[in-house]
Amino acid sequence: MTSPLVTFVVLGYRQEQYIREAIEGAFSQTYSPLEIILSDDCSPDGTFRIMQEMAASYTGLHQVIARQTAVNVGLSAHLDEVAALARGEWIVIAAGDDISLPERVIVHMRLAEAHPKAYSTFLAPVAIGNSRSDESVPKVINKVLSYPETLKSYGGGILGATHAIRKSTWTIFGNLGKGRICEDWALAFRSSLIGEVIWDETPGISYRLHEQSITSQNFGSVRYGKQLLVECDALRQFAKDLRCAMDAGYVDASQGASDLLWLEKALLSNELIASCINADSIGALLRTSCRLLTCREFVVGNYRRRIGIVRSALRHYFSRA
Repeated sequence: MTSPLVTFVVLGYRQEQYIREAIEGAFSQTYSPLEIILSDDCSPDGTFRIMQEMAASYTGLHQVIARQTAVNVGLSAHLDEVAALARGEWIVIAAGDDISLPERVIVHMRLAEAHPKAYSTFLAPVAIGNSRSDESVPKVINKVLSYPETLKSYGGGILGATHAIRKSTWTIFGNLGKGRICEDWALAFRSSLIGEVIWDETPGISYRLHEQSITSQNFGSVRYGKQLLVECDALRQFAKDLRCAMDAGYVDASQGASDLLWLEKALLSNELIASCINADSIGALLRTSCRLLTCREFVVGNYRRRIGIVRSALRHYFSRA
């Protein structure tokens, strides 16, 4: 059998300190045929210059393209642009501050061959670098996920930096658009609606921990309020894509209607929690706390957890005062 063309994408933004190693990881891939797209999101530093220099001096077997967005569009819209350019059947996504291991694409393609229904595959990260942030590296186990299991597990995503996805996912669902920080959750959920999501414990990348990473800036206990807002955005995207899958006949209408109701309740729950944590006055905090404690549509915890959230919100408010 002829191996399918794969597109390996290195996404960069303000990463001149790390981008060279990320590109070297792309160039080191042992899989063929491979198209490599080095794409910069209009960085104000030297990220794109390094991409251009390395693409021009590359003499290997892979096809290499260096390109840049016209303006800064953000992670999800940046990925949409690159997906439209990709010629490969699969798109392997690499962050500009991580280093892909040489066998990464081969492992993704072996998983795709072993699981014909797979639309997304995730590998394990190996942490590198020093970090004072409160982020943690997710533990990856061998697992096959599909809808509706993925609905309540962050869409089935594990870590976007280790993700490979079929390009046809964009054909079915369209672009993510601007503002999707958790593109890995959204894309994996799409994959689960039409097929399977595969987790594999084989290491795929050296995952750099540092305080400027997207994960560090949006997740963790210190940033819990911001994390909840990101989760709300993901839940809205899940609902949009679930409706699309229902209309296209991938999801049973009864199952989909029930899960849309759950998403509505989960979104309300997270919005109430975020309102408590981000309250800018004691009056607003008391009002949102009362709404949280009396809300009947709360789906992400029992009353003990609600009380704990209110206590945390009070501590957070007075620590800022």
